[in-house]
Amino acid sequence: MARILVMADTHLDQLTPGIPDTILHEIRNCDQVIHAGDFTGEDCYRQLSSLTRLVAVHGNMDCMFLSSMLPAKLQTNIENVRIGIIHGVGSPRHTLHYARSSFQDLDLIIFGHSHQPFIERFNGVTMFNPGSTTAPRSHPFPSYGILEIKDGEFQTRIVQMKR
Repeated sequence: MARILVMADTHLDQLTPGIPDTILHEIRNCDQVIHAGDFTGEDCYRQLSSLTRLVAVHGNMDCMFLSSMLPAKLQTNIENVRIGIIHGVGSPRHTLHYARSSFQDLDLIIFGHSHQPFIERFNGVTMFNPGSTTAPRSHPFPSYGILEIKDGEFQTRIVQMKR
């Protein structure tokens, strides 16, 4: 069984506080982290990658270092679950369509950009946005996601954090 912490839109740089303690604690209970972009500064990326296995894409607000090092989108397979990871561009209201149209033949698409937690199934594909751990939009709480995979089956959930 794999237990994965799913994050996006952390927006941490030298001017903002570090990774929230809730996330640092949760990492200890997970096998890896998937980050769907907008770390913003490289310190957040470096800290996460020093703590656990990190699979990530860059977002539209990431620094040049991360934008040049990380892909805009990627596909991976974890325990026979086909997963796409992408951030998003343009208006946040179009992010869901953008993410859906960026991949084919997947079981799960993880995306960010809108800062709004979201889980819904469309034509056999689960769309999963964990929200933002630091900067929620139109949502009362910061959030992250948990993805659990066992024997080719998976479950997703949103975890709301305290402000």
